[in-house]
Amino acid sequence: FEEKVQIYKKLYTTLNQMDGIDKLMQPEIDPMHALGVMGYSLFTTVIAETASYFLIYRKDEYQNLKKNIENVQKKLDKEKDAPVSSTNIKSHEKKKNQLENQQKYYNQQMSAFRMKSTFLIGIFMIIMLS
Repeated sequence: FEEKVQIYKKLYTTLNQMDGIDKLMQPEIDPMHALGVMGYSLFTTVIAETASYFLIYRKDEYQNLKKNIENVQKKLDKEKDAPVSSTNIKSHEKKKNQLENQQKYYNQQMSAFRMKSTFLIGIFMIIMLS
């Protein structure tokens, strides 16, 4: 019986020691620090979006590309929905392919235009986070 009591005492002291270790491994979260991190991330996001606006969205080139993409998409949708007679299948397919190629070209132009500013914003974020 005494052996069992000693085993239980050892187990009890071991568990108490583990509880102390668990408390040390779970640090408290400081609410002010968490608010500071959220404020900092909000600040950098606002700066990045403002830079995107000035570097991308307000430029005439972006507006023209956006308008061209929308127009080509509308034409492509009309071509896909238009009824086709058996005699006009080849010309219809040719026109549809031309519109798809045009859309692909405009999307590539848009990606290239955005890539420049995305690169600059990425550098800004790296600087702000370091």
